[in-house]
Amino acid sequence: REQQAQLVYRQALTDLEASQAWPELARALRIVAEMARAGGDEAGAEELSRRALEAAQKAGDRGLRYELLRDEVVLARARGQREVLRNGLAEMSALLAAQGNYAEAARLYAEALRATPDNASLWYALGVTLRRLNRPEEAVEALQRVIRHGEPESLVRLARLWLERGGVGAEREDDTSGSSPRKGRPRRGGPDRDAP
Repeated sequence: REQQAQLVYRQALTDLEASQAWPELARALRIVAEMARAGGDEAGAEELSRRALEAAQKAGDRGLRYELLRDEVVLARARGQREVLRNGLAEMSALLAAQGNYAEAARLYAEALRATPDNASLWYALGVTLRRLNRPEEAVEALQRVIRHGEPESLVRLARLWLERGGVGAEREDDTSGSSPRKGRPRRGGPDRDAP
């Protein structure tokens, strides 16, 4: 019976993908991923979860993407997957910051840094977020960590601008308004373009 349900879902996924119904596809992929995980197919579940995140991205649905990332973070915490945890928290933070929820974004950036404390991109994003929360001492500390890290050079330059100008002018220079902790350099465009 479970196999029959999976076949029905897989056909529905094919139909949704063909019709480019991205939000519905993301939700359906999430359900099938949960079914795969419950059936012990962890590799299949991870692939389906990745596809669900891609579909939510294509849909431009930040709320749905946040929910999917939250699921990913919960699993990563339980399994001790530091890189997955860091990436999920960083992306959730950027989505929150893009919505102006800087307090929660700062909290999640700090949690991501506990998993990977040497990540200059996360320190930069945290520094900018703290500056937007009018917490200048903490922002300076975070941005100084980027400078001490020394790379990537583009983030070091932006951190110096933020420190020298208190963010004035640096926001114009920083057309990425965010960072990509996955690659360690500023992200160009994307859903978190306006995030710190």
